[in-house]
Amino acid sequence: MSRPLRLEHAGALWHVTSRGNEKRDIFRDDRDRSRFLSGLARVVEVCGWTLHAYVLMGNHYHLLVETPEPTLSRGMHRLNGFHTQKFNARHGRVGHLFQGRFKSILVEKETHLLELVRYIVLNPVRAGVARDAGAWRWSNYRATAGIALVPPFLHVAWTRSQFGTGAAALRRYREFVARGMGSRATPWEALRSQIFLGSEEFREQIQRMVGESDRSPEIPRAHRRLVRPGLDAILSAAEAEFGADRGTLLRKRRTSARLAVAYLAKRDALLGLAGFAPSLGVGVSAASTLARSAERLMELDSRFRDRISRMRSAICKMQT
Repeated sequence: MSRPLRLEHAGALWHVTSRGNEKRDIFRDDRDRSRFLSGLARVVEVCGWTLHAYVLMGNHYHLLVETPEPTLSRGMHRLNGFHTQKFNARHGRVGHLFQGRFKSILVEKETHLLELVRYIVLNPVRAGVARDAGAWRWSNYRATAGIALVPPFLHVAWTRSQFGTGAAALRRYREFVARGMGSRATPWEALRSQIFLGSEEFREQIQRMVGESDRSPEIPRAHRRLVRPGLDAILSAAEAEFGADRGTLLRKRRTSARLAVAYLAKRDALLGLAGFAPSLGVGVSAASTLARSAERLMELDSRFRDRISRMRSAICKMQT
């Protein structure tokens, strides 16, 4: 089973979701929700999180948190474990409550935080369980909007500051949320590589963080290569690494350079066989043979693995 790449680092901002196993409820009533918030408050305190927004639904919840230290996984393990224990004890059940690992999206604060703040509190409206955000008790909306007291675990200063100061800021925030009720757009339309929301510069920054540090086969390739290399960059890296010009790459059939191009085109650029076969002067069937041979060589030849690593580093420099 693949596992998501988690780029935990100091100061990261995350949109986090966790869902019930087999889409079953993780909150059966308000008492379950109250207990969950008690656990959330404790995790926020212990891990030093800054919680900007949250909403508790029936079979899932959303959080929007900043982590001054890389504690997301530790905190989420504690939070979901605490809730599972309390839920199972109260309802006389055993076993898993949540569906696998939690899902996390790395967010660029400057471009998407405010959009997500609104998206989260409008979840009950979109689900048809509340007429407006203020009618749902189990989100941060009422506290952020000045309708209810702000709990100690919730940070509202940043959100409010985006709308000015004082009563005018609260009014503008409420208007901002209300404007989103009629919109069908979601933040996920701008999601990149399944794990982050942000600008091109942000994507490149994250790619540098990924680097060559995490090559676990359990992590989906789309996560490992947030900025996918172009075929031209792969060919340039092969020329530099193997000292072969492109004419040589096209003429000779089974050189290490050609195998390296086939390997990176398929694994890192995520190209189909038809996408890179013409650049090697072969058909789809021959491209498939080259790719399989490259996979075997990666397993057997440490020198080939070292060359692939150097090519990846060179490609990364080209993209930054």
